[in-house]
Amino acid sequence: METLLTQAHPLRNLEIWATSFPKPSQHYMIQLFETTPSITSLSLTFGALDGEDIVQAAARLPNLQYLSLDLRGDPIRTAPAPGFHSLDTLDTSSKYASALAVARAITSPTITTLIMRVFGYLIEQPSDLFQSMATMTSLNYICLIFYNHGTLQWADVEPILSCPFISSFEIAVNSAGMEIDDEILSAISRAWPNLTRLKLDGLDDIRQLLARPSLHGLAELLLRCQKLEAVTLEVDARLRQLPPGLANAISTSSEPRKKLLLNVRASPIARKGEEVVSEYLMSVWHGECEVVSLWDDHNWQRATWKKVGELMQQKG
Repeated sequence: METLLTQAHPLRNLEIWATSFPKPSQHYMIQLFETTPSITSLSLTFGALDGEDIVQAAARLPNLQYLSLDLRGDPIRTAPAPGFHSLDTLDTSSKYASALAVARAITSPTITTLIMRVFGYLIEQPSDLFQSMATMTSLNYICLIFYNHGTLQWADVEPILSCPFISSFEIAVNSAGMEIDDEILSAISRAWPNLTRLKLDGLDDIRQLLARPSLHGLAELLLRCQKLEAVTLEVDARLRQLPPGLANAISTSSEPRKKLLLNVRASPIARKGEEVVSEYLMSVWHGECEVVSLWDDHNWQRATWKKVGELMQQKG
């Protein structure tokens, strides 16, 4: 560490991995940060209890734009003071308390990218984390993975809809996913009309009776978010006919779109419903569309979704 300190200038990129971080090494690292304002990219991997003071020192780096933190040990006990004034990208892997502490410390008005992997139980209000994210008004890319046994609901996530520039939003939670309905998809499409990627996913391939949006909810999303290139979510596709009122509204939009990758996961669909569903999707998406599902190979619903995709390719 002493050698690094003497040879650091003008250091811009720094990556440190350690199974433990004794006090002398922490002291030298903090001194390095204090004397090297040129650092713009920083990656740190160590136990949170060993790194609290280092994270606090990193928050004071005046030109730090990229920060990667892997703190999978015990959570941070003392939250960093407000800082990270120039941060553009935050990528963390940690317990929930550490993720929340770091998010609350960010004051950068220009942070655009947020990637968080959260481990362990959600022992606090998960909405607190999303309320902190909502203050990051320049965000355009959010990717969140919750590897835990807590219960995350859309009501917890909802505060981030106030971020106006989101173009890519991905969230995956333990179990089969969150309860999502047409009203939630409508709120997403109204808040983020420039979406190119939306992923509302579950980490476990479990066939659970979750509340799902209907094809009507998906239609509104596709109509309002015309830049979409990839969508992953489960819908209830057991639809027999298109409501006349919605059909008339849909017919007013006819501009060609980019190719859409639609991953419907384990969405239920009616037997022999491929014609109705494919025609419905084509009426709201005027462009190429590739449809994939996660049903087992020999499941009839997988075969039906495959036919939906084939029909859309033939008629598209």
